[in-house]
Amino acid sequence: MCVGSALADGARGFYRVAADPAIALDSIEVKMIDCRRQFGWSLVLCWLAGAALAGPASAAYTVSPPADGGALTGTVTFKGAAPAIPEITTTKNQDVCGAQVPDPKATVVNPKNHGVEWVVVSITGISQGKAPDDKYALLNKGCAFHPHVLAAMVGKTFVLENGDPVLHNTHIRIGNRTLLNDALSFHVGDPMYHPIEDQRVLSRPGELDVNCDAHEWMNGHIQVEDNPYFAVTDENGAFKITDIPPGSYTVQVWHENLGEQTQSVTIPAKGAATANFEYPAK
Repeated sequence: MCVGSALADGARGFYRVAADPAIALDSIEVKMIDCRRQFGWSLVLCWLAGAALAGPASAAYTVSPPADGGALTGTVTFKGAAPAIPEITTTKNQDVCGAQVPDPKATVVNPKNHGVEWVVVSITGISQGKAPDDKYALLNKGCAFHPHVLAAMVGKTFVLENGDPVLHNTHIRIGNRTLLNDALSFHVGDPMYHPIEDQRVLSRPGELDVNCDAHEWMNGHIQVEDNPYFAVTDENGAFKITDIPPGSYTVQVWHENLGEQTQSVTIPAKGAATANFEYPAK
């Protein structure tokens, strides 16, 4: 193997793994050792060579609020009768959780207008615009996650809260990799309580699964976006996104059970556009 190919396979691979904050440190150490064994280089040289081949990092989002921003509104609906939401029998802390709870994995459809709740609506391809929120919070309450689906901006602070007088152990994963696994022994109102603030959970875009290791039925999702132009549909399936720079974009919707859809939209200066989506019955 020529030196150039070896470098591409070894040092560059190490650099890209090490540059990803969601990858465990032991994976980084393996790449470093592998690079040294292949080429006999120092660890510093392995790092620098990989950095040179990996190329520049992707451009970060820039805050530059548009003076002539527009808005996008719409609804996400379900074709067909609203599916029933089954009840789950709880296995512990029934004095706080209740004996039964609605299945958090069920698709929630409003029977009056067929609006789908908990759909993440996002506009792709926007590199500058309005300022995002600095913090995004997830609350354990009634042995459920609130909100059930949280949309958040990459690179910001994740806040984990406990509103129940019981222990929760919130476990957040991206794929099979754990990003956070923390026990919340205290709760709001307890003098020893304080929310957990974490920088790792929102460190890169993607879909995160949320569970509680203490209450196995608890389930939620976090959708991490690379710009702040997103919303989550309400109980009527409605959404609104504001202060959008004028232009043509792709709008994407995501639901944990119903999947993804996309649609093209043009946002007029200081005007409004509409994008409606319909999921077929499954």
